[in-house]
Amino acid sequence: MRMDLARCSKNRSMAYYEHVLAWCRIILLDQSPMGTAGTIRTLSLLFPMERIFEDYVAARLRLLHPSWQITTQARDHYLMQQEGKYYFLMKPDLVLKQGKTRIVADTKWKLLGQDNSKPVHAAIGQANLYQMYAYGKKYLHDQEMKEVYLIYPKSENFTKPLPVFEYDEGFRLFVVPFDLAVEVDNLLLGEGGCWRNNA
Repeated sequence: MRMDLARCSKNRSMAYYEHVLAWCRIILLDQSPMGTAGTIRTLSLLFPMERIFEDYVAARLRLLHPSWQITTQARDHYLMQQEGKYYFLMKPDLVLKQGKTRIVADTKWKLLGQDNSKPVHAAIGQANLYQMYAYGKKYLHDQEMKEVYLIYPKSENFTKPLPVFEYDEGFRLFVVPFDLAVEVDNLLLGEGGCWRNNA
């Protein structure tokens, strides 16, 4: 295999395949594409971790709670309208529905509680809090009880849900950790559409 790769000429006719050959060398020669000193130049593989986390949470919840209908990136409501035209499509990461009960949730690929000098909730962006308020007002407008969730990865400093926040009477925000370990049933949907942490 090494000899076959060595036979690949580096003349002008092969320039188009330079990046592909570099990946072939890494894979076939069992090398690592880490950023270290050397002469090999390759393309980088970057993954949108926010989307991967969102998809993972949705997939796990579908397995754990098959009775709930779970929609990702819902596109049912706009923030405002003017003269019959709608503006600013609102796309929450997750909308869960069981019967007439709906829950709105957003996943955040961010570790809470990393700064020990501040309370955990201080790391939640204010924009996220406004965003969840708007989602609840639009997507849960016809529900007497409104529940919205911010889901963060479980970490050493964030192992339990934060005390519940209240926007208005009957309108609550839950900030919960999600354990990435496959064998853990981290979030349970309880009666009335409420999630309970299994920890």
